[in-house]
Amino acid sequence: MERSTFLSSIMHDVGLPLIRAIIKYGPNQNEDAIAAEMATLLTQTVQSNDYIKDTLDIKELATQNSELHLILTSLSSKIIAAHYERTKTPPTDQDLKRFMGAINALLAFSEDYMPIISLTEAYPENKQTPSVSPRHTTDLTYISVFLPLINAVARFSFGLNETRMIQNVSERLNARTAQIRSNLLGDTLNDTDKKSAELSILGTLVDLYASCHMQEIDRITTLSSTAPDTQDSTQQIENIWMLFEHRVSLLFGLARDASLTDISANFTALFEEAEALDDIEAPEEEEEEEYTPMTFYKKK
Repeated sequence: MERSTFLSSIMHDVGLPLIRAIIKYGPNQNEDAIAAEMATLLTQTVQSNDYIKDTLDIKELATQNSELHLILTSLSSKIIAAHYERTKTPPTDQDLKRFMGAINALLAFSEDYMPIISLTEAYPENKQTPSVSPRHTTDLTYISVFLPLINAVARFSFGLNETRMIQNVSERLNARTAQIRSNLLGDTLNDTDKKSAELSILGTLVDLYASCHMQEIDRITTLSSTAPDTQDSTQQIENIWMLFEHRVSLLFGLARDASLTDISANFTALFEEAEALDDIEAPEEEEEEEYTPMTFYKKK
């Protein structure tokens, strides 16, 4: 990767999430205060990066591959920025270790999404650098997809152990993903296409769940300021899943009901109609008679 491209990626993928979080949620807009807070968050990003490399056992590999190192740092930056947005303070070392526990809980399911393209296939210019195995690529992609879930559970886990809740939710989302993929696309796809499709669906489901999780937190918070919530944590979690399934039905219902045959037929009809319009000859325009001073005297 060219140096200019690499530096641009660092600014956009690593620096931008942090500076946005500081500007939006930081306690002081003074430039010196922002710079000091940025330095702290960058230090925490490096620490988080090291923890992720240890978790995935790719420390040596990341040292040899600049692209992998950038992806890891970008992932760490998003984790740190999300924590700062939630708490308005830099994460402690204990906070980072909690994140790593959540990541470990997720990795048990990442094998379901093998194979995913290697980094050299995604970035052909890196073919001369040491390649990253599909195993590591899958792990990193999977962690990135599940970041909204990690952040939501870190906000509030409804009295459950965070790691256990992440495992339960991810297991349920994985099962729902396979079901939706089967309903929408059938079971005739090859293994690579099937897993790629499921990863796309999974990303949507994770975002949906995270929004429902946060909505239930907001509901409880609002109630606690007016009247106590009489529901226990089990019912509160059930509220999340009921809202989630409702949104899933809205999102995927139309796609499920419209079969590929119907879509194909609609497009065929559309093209046939367009061709028919092309075949209709435009009416010949009458030749406009050139006007001269003697036109008035022409015989009728």
